[in-house]
Amino acid sequence: MEGNFRILSTKLLSSSQRFRLLEMGVDYCEHNFIQTQPFPFSKEIDPDAWSIFTSQHAVDYVFNSMQLPRKKCFCVGEKTKQKLLSFGQEVIKMTSNAADLATYIQAHFTQKKFVFFAGKQRMPTLESVLQNSTNTIKVVEVYDTLFRSKKTGSMDAILFFSPSGVASYHLENTIGNAISFAIGETTAKSLEAYTQQIITAKEPTIEHTLLAVKKYLNDHDKK
Repeated sequence: MEGNFRILSTKLLSSSQRFRLLEMGVDYCEHNFIQTQPFPFSKEIDPDAWSIFTSQHAVDYVFNSMQLPRKKCFCVGEKTKQKLLSFGQEVIKMTSNAADLATYIQAHFTQKKFVFFAGKQRMPTLESVLQNSTNTIKVVEVYDTLFRSKKTGSMDAILFFSPSGVASYHLENTIGNAISFAIGETTAKSLEAYTQQIITAKEPTIEHTLLAVKKYLNDHDKK
């Protein structure tokens, strides 16, 4: 693969993650297209309700602003799970996306109370399913997502990590002929309105997204 293959990440990566991309012989640039901002939220949480988290941001904002007793938790993503465990919580189930988590809860629990700590800019997948079940769910919004779009010029590949990142990117840019790499199925779904050239990571992590890039570059070299 030629060194002028241009890759844009729609969020800032760690130094080790950037190095992995540069090792692939590409030109790389990055920009945080979204920024999270905490909300003040009610601390009156039903002590009997089980907790749901679908993002690391929600875990950080909740546990950095209040003391919660050890609760049964349900979450999306391995890193969200690890954060919950670090705060002494009990993780009952982790899935790779909100739809699978909602399906699991609906299938295995009835007449239970849940509190969903969430961001304001979220897909309504989880609460829509649970509101139509025998369980009750209270949504507590603990942060907002702000768009930080900017013009970037044409790229050969773009890395997307959330539907909000997709929306922010398109305020100032178009994908054109670039290959879009999505961290997960929800992000990939949000890209379908803009492109059909979508590659979804096998697991919803940055590391697996980078592996998808590497596989694409290797396969391209073999042609």
